[in-house]
Amino acid sequence: MHVHGITLETFYQVMSPRYLPLSFDTSYYTGIKLKQQLYIDQLLERFNFGKLNPVTTPLDLNQKLVKALPDEPAVDTNLYQQLGSLMYLVTCTRPDIAHAVSVLSQFCSHPLEVHHAAVKRVFRYLSVTLNFPG
Repeated sequence: MHVHGITLETFYQVMSPRYLPLSFDTSYYTGIKLKQQLYIDQLLERFNFGKLNPVTTPLDLNQKLVKALPDEPAVDTNLYQQLGSLMYLVTCTRPDIAHAVSVLSQFCSHPLEVHHAAVKRVFRYLSVTLNFPG
C-alpha cells in the first residue's frame, strides 16, 4: 500500500526503531495516523493505574492548584517520572493533554497530594481516550 508516495513497509522500517511503541493506522483517505495506545497501557501498568475511574477532561477546572508552603511536607511520589512520561506523549501524539501537563509541571519541586491527584486525573483521562485521535 502506498500512502503519499511511500510504501507502508518503508514507513514502518524508518519510524518503528525510533518511536516505539507507536502504532500506525493507514487509510487511503486519511493517510497515516500515529497512536501510542501500547505506551499508554505500559504507563498505566508501570505507575499502578490499572483500574481507574474514567474522566472526560484531563484537568478539573473547578480545582485551584497552588504551590506548597515551605513548611508543608512534600508527597514522596514518582511525580517527575509520571510528568516526564506525559510530556513525551504531548510531544509525540497527544496535544490534547498539553495544557494539563504544562500546568502540573509547575508543581514538581514540592508536590503535594493534590498535585499527585491531578496527575492521576490525566492518566484517568488517557485510560478512556486510548484511541485518540480516533
